[in-house]
Amino acid sequence: MFSRSETESELEITAYSDADWSGDKSGRRSTYGNIFFLGNAHVPWSLTKEFVVALLSCESEYIATCEASYQGVWMEFFMKGFK
Repeated sequence: MFSRSETESELEITAYSDADWSGDKSGRRSTYGNIFFLGNAHVPWSLTKEFVVALLSCESEYIATCEASYQGVWMEFFMKGFK
Protein backbone atom coordinates (compact mmCIF):
# COMPACT_ATOMS: atom_id res chain seq x y z
CA MET A 1 0.00 0.00 0.00
CA PHE A 2 1.43 3.37 -1.01
CA SER A 3 0.27 6.06 1.34
CA ARG A 4 1.03 9.78 1.56
CA SER A 5 1.53 11.84 4.62
CA GLU A 6 -0.70 14.86 5.00
CA THR A 7 2.22 17.23 4.30
CA GLU A 8 3.34 15.55 1.05
CA SER A 9 1.51 16.30 -2.16
CA GLU A 10 3.28 13.57 -4.19
CA LEU A 11 5.07 10.31 -3.55
CA GLU A 12 8.84 10.65 -3.75
CA ILE A 13 11.03 8.27 -5.78
CA THR A 14 14.39 7.54 -4.13
CA ALA A 15 17.12 5.44 -5.75
CA TYR A 16 20.36 3.87 -4.57
CA SER A 17 23.02 2.21 -6.73
CA ASP A 18 26.35 0.53 -6.11
CA ALA A 19 28.94 -1.47 -8.02
CA ASP A 20 31.81 -3.77 -7.16
CA TRP A 21 34.83 -3.13 -9.34
CA SER A 22 35.92 -6.27 -11.26
CA GLY A 23 34.09 -8.58 -8.87
CA ASP A 24 34.03 -11.38 -11.43
CA LYS A 25 37.52 -12.87 -11.16
CA SER A 26 37.34 -14.85 -14.42
CA GLY A 27 36.00 -12.10 -16.71
CA ARG A 28 37.04 -9.03 -14.65
CA ARG A 29 33.60 -7.51 -15.14
CA SER A 30 31.87 -5.58 -12.38
CA THR A 31 28.48 -6.25 -10.88
CA TYR A 32 26.12 -3.36 -10.22
CA GLY A 33 22.82 -3.12 -8.47
CA ASN A 34 20.15 -0.57 -7.76
CA ILE A 35 16.99 -0.28 -5.73
CA PHE A 36 14.15 2.21 -5.92
CA PHE A 37 11.78 3.34 -3.19
CA LEU A 38 8.38 4.85 -3.84
CA GLY A 39 7.55 6.54 -0.57
CA ASN A 40 8.56 3.97 2.05
CA ALA A 41 8.08 0.87 -0.13
CA HIS A 42 10.76 -0.58 -2.36
CA VAL A 43 9.56 -1.27 -5.87
CA PRO A 44 12.04 -2.56 -8.45
CA TRP A 45 15.57 -3.65 -7.73
CA SER A 46 18.15 -5.25 -9.96
CA LEU A 47 21.57 -6.86 -9.79
CA THR A 48 23.40 -7.21 -13.11
CA LYS A 49 26.87 -7.95 -14.42
CA GLU A 50 28.19 -5.03 -16.49
CA PHE A 51 28.51 -5.59 -20.23
CA VAL A 52 31.97 -4.00 -20.41
CA VAL A 53 35.15 -4.22 -18.35
CA ALA A 54 35.59 -1.05 -16.29
CA LEU A 55 39.21 0.09 -16.06
CA LEU A 56 38.67 2.20 -12.93
CA SER A 57 36.41 1.83 -9.90
CA CYS A 58 34.87 5.24 -10.62
CA GLU A 59 34.01 4.06 -14.15
CA SER A 60 32.21 1.07 -12.65
CA GLU A 61 30.25 3.38 -10.32
CA TYR A 62 29.46 5.68 -13.25
CA ILE A 63 28.01 2.77 -15.23
CA ALA A 64 25.86 1.76 -12.24
CA THR A 65 24.63 5.34 -11.80
CA CYS A 66 23.74 5.65 -15.49
CA GLU A 67 21.74 2.42 -15.40
CA ALA A 68 19.91 3.55 -12.26
CA SER A 69 19.17 6.93 -13.87
CA TYR A 70 17.82 5.20 -16.97
CA GLN A 71 15.48 3.07 -14.87
CA GLY A 72 14.47 6.06 -12.74
CA VAL A 73 13.46 8.11 -15.77
CA TRP A 74 11.46 5.16 -17.08
CA MET A 75 9.73 4.73 -13.70
CA GLU A 76 8.86 8.43 -13.50
CA PHE A 77 7.37 8.28 -17.03
CA PHE A 78 5.45 5.13 -16.08
CA MET A 79 4.07 6.67 -12.88
CA LYS A 80 2.80 9.76 -14.76
CA GLY A 81 0.39 7.42 -16.55
CA PHE A 82 -1.42 6.78 -13.26
CA LYS A 83 -2.31 10.42 -12.55
